[in-house]
Amino acid sequence: MNCQESYTEIINQTIQTSQKIIGDKNDWDLLKKGAFLSIFAKKYDDTQAYIFKIQGEIPSNIDQITKFYFENNQDMAKNRQSCIGVEVLENLDQNTQISVIKAISVSTNKPVEFLTIRNRVFNSNQILIVNSKLDNHPKLQKNDQVLRSEMAVNFQLLKQKNQDNTYLEMYCLRDPKVKVEEEHLPKIAEILLKIYEKDVQVILQNK
Repeated sequence: MNCQESYTEIINQTIQTSQKIIGDKNDWDLLKKGAFLSIFAKKYDDTQAYIFKIQGEIPSNIDQITKFYFENNQDMAKNRQSCIGVEVLENLDQNTQISVIKAISVSTNKPVEFLTIRNRVFNSNQILIVNSKLDNHPKLQKNDQVLRSEMAVNFQLLKQKNQDNTYLEMYCLRDPKVKVEEEHLPKIAEILLKIYEKDVQVILQNK
């Protein structure tokens, strides 16, 4: 199997997982509402970890929101306090790129990197943007001083309501092996919602 076939297989697996998560409408608990978005959580499968869903309607067209989450990497990085930046290592095609997200760990204050394949899928009036874990890439050698981490779930679903409004769903889960206590959910929800509400503000400023 060549690299391109391997990348395609990884992306297809991620899309299948994403579609399964989107289709599961049960047991989501509302944690907090913001100006544009609301955040929900529930236990992930049979684990002690929680997956988060952020959803809402944004008064902006679908192309502008897609551009923010797929093309304007540096604008997105600026909205995340611990993120240093996003570097595109390789463009596989106009809808697929291999990127490294560079950050500083909040808990250890040490550098962390996330190596991902980012892909967007167009389907009628919807766009799905998925981020898949990648173990290695020739342009990013492993460094013992930098922790190579991953997001188990990280994707966005955009649905065009009309020319000026877009429905947005985002899902995120860092590590299904890490137990999260229920009493910590409100604080996590507050942090995540603040980030994504700030995303909306930047998107609207760039209209």
